[in-house]
Amino acid sequence: MHLYLLPDQGRAVIVQLHYRLYQGPLAPYLRADLPYLPHITMGMAPDEEQEHALCAGLNGGLREIRGRIAALTVGALRAQQFEPLASFGLGH
Repeated sequence: MHLYLLPDQGRAVIVQLHYRLYQGPLAPYLRADLPYLPHITMGMAPDEEQEHALCAGLNGGLREIRGRIAALTVGALRAQQFEPLASFGLGH
């Protein structure tokens, strides 16, 4: 189970970045059949029960998270593990 951060502010910029990434070498991998939901993957939980517990704990208090996306890591899920393949700085 994956845990995602769904930003309000900066959402449009993440959408633009997503589509720009798929205009180059990643173009063959764009899943046009699935709608894109702007998100940042924060982690994984081993099962749905722990996922719900983690999310409930994080959502229990209003938090403001500020940050910027300075790098992108491309990888693959293999045997339920994320394997980084390459990282790219985004030049801020």
